[in-house]
Amino acid sequence: MNLYNIGIIGLGGIAEKYAESLEVIPNANLYAVGSRSIKKAEKFREKYDADKAYGSYKELLEDDHVDLVYVATPMSSHYNDMLNALENNKHILCEKSFTLNANEAINIFKTAKEKNLFVMEALWSRFNPTLLEIKDLIDKGVIGKIIKIDAEFSIGKEFDPKSRLYSKELGGGSLLDVGIYPITFTDMMIGLKYTNIKSSATLAPTEVDQNNNIELTYKNLSASLTSGLDKVGLNFGYIYGTEGYIKVSNFWESQYAKIIKNDKVVKIINNPFLMNGLEYETIHVLKCLDNLLTESIVMPLSKTIEIMSFMDTLRKEWGVVYYPEKK
Repeated sequence: MNLYNIGIIGLGGIAEKYAESLEVIPNANLYAVGSRSIKKAEKFREKYDADKAYGSYKELLEDDHVDLVYVATPMSSHYNDMLNALENNKHILCEKSFTLNANEAINIFKTAKEKNLFVMEALWSRFNPTLLEIKDLIDKGVIGKIIKIDAEFSIGKEFDPKSRLYSKELGGGSLLDVGIYPITFTDMMIGLKYTNIKSSATLAPTEVDQNNNIELTYKNLSASLTSGLDKVGLNFGYIYGTEGYIKVSNFWESQYAKIIKNDKVVKIINNPFLMNGLEYETIHVLKCLDNLLTESIVMPLSKTIEIMSFMDTLRKEWGVVYYPEKK
């Protein structure tokens, strides 16, 4: 097991959680943090005991001692930030959504392949122990055949034209920020090989989706997915089968789930995080690097492209276009 020096660019809230998660990974060293503000970087470095602080992303990416870069910048910056990281021969773990569209993702993966570098989208729910256990139990038929999935993630952020969440320039809107989680949950459990789709969205004055609903029909089952910025939702995940159902509250981050049959809880799934849940994606990435892999089998490049393409189709139907998109 090798020791890896990790650098973080973009020091917002998710970067704080990520830095915290590294504390429980013995072969992960928080080596460098980068911000557009050296003052912010120094404060972050001190709080999380990083070795170095940089007042620009460029300086961090040019540091030869950085092995892996965690990209936590706004989604509109991911594409260029990753290109710069690859140019400096850095492996990448990039926060979701990976890019603004599938074509951007394809270009990143093409460049990474040419340079023989590892790149993965940081979709932490893919590595959530409780969700992985649920998937295993479903495959074993614990609730019979799956007939329906319901999932909602709505966060209740009041409209603010200055907020990143509502900004067309920064890749805002519900879909890429929170809607990706119900989509991922559904994909993990039953895949996205649906036969029909219906969707609708309500657009904010800034022309990004402030809420949306997606109805998927499969051969023998269906899925109803909801996400929103403009209200606080029930934020559940339900998996219904012919012999019972599974209830997962706050499914994108859950450590806990119930299996219910005949109105009785027959099994409780409980997998407490080692830290805050983000640690599992990094543990996986470092194992991949130890084995000289350039692609994850859990979160492969093809899966990122599939879901980005799915969201591209939805946005096209809704008329949501981001200003900085690379075609």
